[in-house]
Amino acid sequence: MADAYSRSSNRAAGDSSHCWFPILRPLPQKCNVACPPCPPAGCPSSRWATSTYAYLSLHQLRLINTIYTLHTEIRMFRLGPLYAFSRHTLRSSLGLLLLAYALFATAREVMQGGLGLGSWILLVSGGVATFLLPLLGIHRHLVREKDRGLEETGKRMESGVAELHRRMDRNELTRMDDLNKALASLEIERGALERVPTWPWERGTLRSLIAAIVIPLLIWAIQAILQRYLGT
Repeated sequence: MADAYSRSSNRAAGDSSHCWFPILRPLPQKCNVACPPCPPAGCPSSRWATSTYAYLSLHQLRLINTIYTLHTEIRMFRLGPLYAFSRHTLRSSLGLLLLAYALFATAREVMQGGLGLGSWILLVSGGVATFLLPLLGIHRHLVREKDRGLEETGKRMESGVAELHRRMDRNELTRMDDLNKALASLEIERGALERVPTWPWERGTLRSLIAAIVIPLLIWAIQAILQRYLGT
């Protein structure tokens, strides 16, 4: 009797785990033991867990966008504090990409169908959107501030060049050093502004996201080629 109760408990636990994580459900294998049918992927607990995760993720990403666009002071030469939230969006994006490749690794038969492939593309696209969309507002803000700084520098350079021409026309060449230094300083300022990035992430952040997308695809392509030509 105890053995029967243990078997029924383990079976119920297995059904519950499949219901909570339908994507990670193992592929069916031939066996001599009669197993109960797996619950559908759209069972209530699975839908509830997925909806809760989606709501929390969207709420956090929307909050990041609000903080960036409404409560952020832009300092073009001190952008380090703006990179903090990009690391959070990267982690959220990597979570969706991990789920996409877990689906690809554990359910390849499903991936051969249109529904499975569409789900995988949707997860990868969602991962990229999770990283980029919350940063669009601050990106536009940085573009405006950069353009405004370049415009102000351009106006000052225009005034300096006009003063240079005026002195040359009047042959007033005795005090040109100060004017030359001012124009050189403005040129340095303009060059520094042109090098300021308008996307709020560090240099390695985007490379990490691209690597997370491309490397698994390369591994899969290499495996497919080897299986085709080596017959394994």
